[in-house]
Amino acid sequence: MPQIGSYRVSLWDFATTNLITATTISVTDTAQFKYNEISPVDVVANTRYVISINNTVGGIPKQIFAFNKKPGSLDIYPFTTGSITYETLQAKSSASSIFPDIVGNLKIFAGVPDLQFEYTE
Repeated sequence: MPQIGSYRVSLWDFATTNLITATTISVTDTAQFKYNEISPVDVVANTRYVISINNTVGGIPKQIFAFNKKPGSLDIYPFTTGSITYETLQAKSSASSIFPDIVGNLKIFAGVPDLQFEYTE
């Protein structure tokens, strides 16, 4: 995030819009990625998930990182990296963390949430 503060990062089930897990990330250095450990989550192949970042801190929307394609170019979505497919940008303006059910501008990659997977048996 481009501004110092605490941000709620949530993992949602796309089909049910249920919250699976969430954590609060405290950004103290805007030039570094920040990771928090969460309780283990069973991730199921071919299931759609949404990662969201609530960028409202103290009732004030904070800046986000947003990468825009040039006007006239094709949509960014969908795209695949590794075994993950990014389908769309989802958004919702709210003072609290809620499921982002509005499809955003498909020429913008915003927020830049990241999820690290650890395989266990």
